[in-house]
Amino acid sequence: MVEAMRLWRRAPDRERGWHHVKAMWPEIMRHGFFGDGDGEVNHADPDARPRPLPLTRDQVAEMEAVGEWLGRHVDERDRRLVTLALAELAAGRRRIRWSALKPKLGDGISTRGLGMRYRRAISGVAKVLNGHSRAGHLG
Repeated sequence: MVEAMRLWRRAPDRERGWHHVKAMWPEIMRHGFFGDGDGEVNHADPDARPRPLPLTRDQVAEMEAVGEWLGRHVDERDRRLVTLALAELAAGRRRIRWSALKPKLGDGISTRGLGMRYRRAISGVAKVLNGHSRAGHLG
């Protein structure tokens, strides 16, 4: 699930892309493909990072599968909590900062309660995927 969150973060946002249309020229110049006009070739900017490769079909399928798991097996009230917690882990953190997530959720539950709800939701998904029924699930 954490890897799928990393893929979601890497996936292009097509709508946002239309709002930020720009020419390729600055990026071409940044990589130094052209000379500077005096016959000398500019070297590539050492800080320039290539764009990430587009997602493969397998990666998109993995993202969709995880989205399906969250949609089917996590109660609606816990989906935002699970998504925010997975985003914390996908950002490279070793632990989820419940105190940072609490204001974003704003439901008055304690940080310990958030952790309990998250663990309950994730274990519910794992039980379903491992072939166990989830009693009392409404989704």
